[in-house]
Amino acid sequence: MLNMKLKNKLFIFAQTIPDFRLNRKKLHPSENIVFITILAVICGAETWEEMKITALLSVSFWKLS
Repeated sequence: MLNMKLKNKLFIFAQTIPDFRLNRKKLHPSENIVFITILAVICGAETWEEMKITALLSVSFWKLS
């Protein structure tokens, strides 16, 4: 499991990426999407479907929603 210091660094990095989506189209904050995508890759996800499964399983765990 990622320690809290690494989790914070990843989340802070994710917050620095600009979000160019239309405000009315935003269902989730971009930093959450980037953070979960990075975690999915670290956990071995190689396809968008695997990343989606990881995201669905991890949202409640990381309390990002």
